[in-house]
Amino acid sequence: MQRDNNLREWRLVNGMTLKDLAKRTGLDYGYLSQLEKGLRKGTPNTWIKIANELKVPAKTFFPDEVKEAGAKYSCFG
Repeated sequence: MQRDNNLREWRLVNGMTLKDLAKRTGLDYGYLSQLEKGLRKGTPNTWIKIANELKVPAKTFFPDEVKEAGAKYSCFG
């Protein structure tokens, strides 16, 4: 499965290791690794938790079609 998010890039920009992000979010290290590699999709709540720790908008991690739907229904402000 191909990675379709930029989690790794944002994590590195914030100077965090996967262990750091796991500790800050309370998410499992292995699970975060799978998300980063695109092996798992993750729930919206998971991505929001990650986005909050990386100080980026949650929509950063969603595909364009989800962003468009979110804009239509004011989900991403």
